[in-house]
Amino acid sequence: MAASLVALHRHLHLSDAETFARSAEFHSPGSRLSNAAPPTGGKVLLLDDSAIRCRSINAARKGITESGRCGRFELMCAALYVTPAAAGQLDTYWQIVQMPRVFEWNWLAPQHLQEWMSDIDGVLCRDPVVFDDDGPEYEVVIAKAVPLYLPRRPIHTLISCRLKRWRFVTEQWLAEHGVAAGELVLHPAPPAEVRRRQGQYGRWKGEHYRNSPCTLFIESSAIQAPLIARTALKPVLCVENMTMYQHKL
Repeated sequence: MAASLVALHRHLHLSDAETFARSAEFHSPGSRLSNAAPPTGGKVLLLDDSAIRCRSINAARKGITESGRCGRFELMCAALYVTPAAAGQLDTYWQIVQMPRVFEWNWLAPQHLQEWMSDIDGVLCRDPVVFDDDGPEYEVVIAKAVPLYLPRRPIHTLISCRLKRWRFVTEQWLAEHGVAAGELVLHPAPPAEVRRRQGQYGRWKGEHYRNSPCTLFIESSAIQAPLIARTALKPVLCVENMTMYQHKL
C-alpha cells in the first residue's frame, strides 16, 4: 500500500518484491507512464509500511539479492513507521513509533484482539436506524444489522448498551458473521426507558473496561470515547473519527 501511493504521487514504476525477484520487471503502469520505459537499472526502493525487527523486509531483500536477476539495480530499504531496533537496519524511514502501536489500516488484524474490548453497534455493525423502544422493529433491525468492522480473530470482550433481553439475537448475529468473543456484556436495565434515564453509557463501559485485563477499547462514539478513557485510565480507539483517546493520572 505504501509503495503504491509513493509510486502514484511520484510517477514511478511499481513492482512487488516477489515479481521483482523473479523477473526484475515492473507492473504495467497504465496510461500515466505509457510513454516512459521501465527502468533497467539504477536505484530501487524496497518499501514496507512498518518494521518492528525488519524480518519481512530482510526476507524480501534476501529473495531479491539471491535471485541473481536484479544485480543491475541498487536496492535501498525503507519503512514508514519503525521501532528503534528497526531504524538502524534501514537506509531510511519516516517516523519512529514505539511498541505497542496499531495502525488505522490493520487494527482488526493483530494478535492483540485477545486483549481488547469492543463496542458492537457502530463498530462490528452499523448503528440501528430505528429507535430502541423494546419493540419488534428494533429486534428485526439488530438481527439484520449490516456488518462494518468484523474482527478476524477472537476478541476478549464485546460490550454494548443493548439490553440483556437482546442477548439471544445478538449471539445469533455474532455466530452468523463468525465473530468470537470471550465475553458478551449487555446493559442490565430492564426496559430501554430506564437505561436512557440512567444515561452515563460511557462511564458504564469505562468501569467494565477499568476492571478488566483488556488493554484497548474500541468505541463507535466520539462523545463516549473520551469518557470511557477518562473512567478507565486506559486508551480508547474511536472508529467514528479514528482518534486514540488516553487519560493518565
